[in-house]
Amino acid sequence: MNGDLIAAAGKRTYLGIPSIIRPEFPIETSYMSVVKEGMINVLYSGTIIKPKFISNLIDILNCSKFAEKINLIFFSKGVSNDEFDKLRDKFKGTIQSPGYIPVVELLSVYRQVDAFISFPGDVYSICSKCYEYMSYGHPMIVLYNDPDDVNVSTFSEYPLCQSICIEELEVENAKIFDRFIETNLGKSIPFETVESLFISDTPKAYTNLIKNICYAD
Repeated sequence: MNGDLIAAAGKRTYLGIPSIIRPEFPIETSYMSVVKEGMINVLYSGTIIKPKFISNLIDILNCSKFAEKINLIFFSKGVSNDEFDKLRDKFKGTIQSPGYIPVVELLSVYRQVDAFISFPGDVYSICSKCYEYMSYGHPMIVLYNDPDDVNVSTFSEYPLCQSICIEELEVENAKIFDRFIETNLGKSIPFETVESLFISDTPKAYTNLIKNICYAD
């Protein structure tokens, strides 16, 4: 029985993480300088659990025909400056790593990038950051290393999502990346569409549930 049927039966309602939130109006921030004109700006924010995954990503992107036009932006922790320097030496494109910044400034940068990316985590845990990404409507790449990763099936409903298994051959993954970029670069999904697709992961779902409880006969 799905969440809607259970709610209708008055027994139990299943709601997700209320992270699909309409983007705030952007503010001016010096961090906007990490977004490079004429480049494909791909952003990650959060903690890097395994730095190896960034190396895996670079191995893939170095095989891409867009490699030299890709600007990777990391608002993150978990990777030292020395490690990032080594990754820069390895990558054909560019890497920006400002570290953690105030959320209001981070979200303003979100508006300006071309795509978001997420890295593998616990295969049974949903990446809440992806809900935040989708709120901005840009293309999103979900990397995974286990076919049972719940994020693959969860975010496949987002029209501008591409899942890539980092265990596959870099050359083949680069082809997948290239096709995705060629097809979707510059596209965006209206917030209202994202909200309707993931309605159980919005604050609206929680307020509606509370109203239904309060006004139930």
